[in-house]
Amino acid sequence: MIQLILVGCAGRMGRVIAECAAARNDCRIAAGVDRVSRGDEAFPIYASCGEITEAADAVIDFSHPSALRDTVEFACMRGIPV
Repeated sequence: MIQLILVGCAGRMGRVIAECAAARNDCRIAAGVDRVSRGDEAFPIYASCGEITEAADAVIDFSHPSALRDTVEFACMRGIPV
């Protein structure tokens, strides 16, 4: 199963991606990153990528462009494709 980190998980597209992943049996959201949390997510939500402890195979980013640098630095440090 592919483990995903979803950056921007509380936004409109983030919620759609989370719903799509939940409907599949070959991938799942291991963790999300967003400034806000609705509280009903089926995965842990962090305020920044640096807080993530879960392992992942890929990062999906639907966040604000200002968050891109942190996301890319995190992914590079972990060797995870974005």
